[in-house]
Amino acid sequence: MKRDVEPRIYLSTVKKRLVELAIWTFLLFTSLVPFLTMGAISFIKAYGLPFKLENLSMKNYQYLLFSDPKTLSALGNSFKLASFTMIVCLIAGTIIAYLRYKKPNILTKITELFVTIPYALPGTVFALCMIFAWMQPIRGWNPGIYGSIWILFIAYVTRFLILQVRGSYAALLQVDPSIEEAARTTGAKGWVKWRNILLPLILPGLIGGAFL
Repeated sequence: MKRDVEPRIYLSTVKKRLVELAIWTFLLFTSLVPFLTMGAISFIKAYGLPFKLENLSMKNYQYLLFSDPKTLSALGNSFKLASFTMIVCLIAGTIIAYLRYKKPNILTKITELFVTIPYALPGTVFALCMIFAWMQPIRGWNPGIYGSIWILFIAYVTRFLILQVRGSYAALLQVDPSIEEAARTTGAKGWVKWRNILLPLILPGLIGGAFL
């Protein structure tokens, strides 16, 4: 076994507290403060008014949640897209992860690479790629996906499939290969093997990837 020779930096109790304070301060001003500011501005009657009690109102939320029908429609579409994306990614991602786990050859590695690229791209670049690809996938042929909800569904699956693949793959790595071999020896194959043995063992990892 290779010996760990990485350098260690030991800090006194006071220095540890200072480092922790600096890290929490950084996280506070880069993560929490912007959200609090955005939330506070949402209560102001008009943009640009000072944050005073007489300028605060709930009318913005009243309009969005109860008066504007587009808000409920957008929330409903988002929920449907997220649900369908989760189901498709759960099935497809687990299959890809299983093939990657059982057959770690060049083909499965390339498949994982292609699944990873959309997630690694900046969001704006990926969105433009989806628009240009589905406006006219083949010259002279427009399938009608651009401008519909289906382009969002395809984009979601393409973008987030890798999260399920990695989650399922990590879950499969925790299963000893001898368990599957024992199941095969006793005659448990196909769906029976997955239902009775593999799924109960890897279900937490699958659910974690699905919710991501």
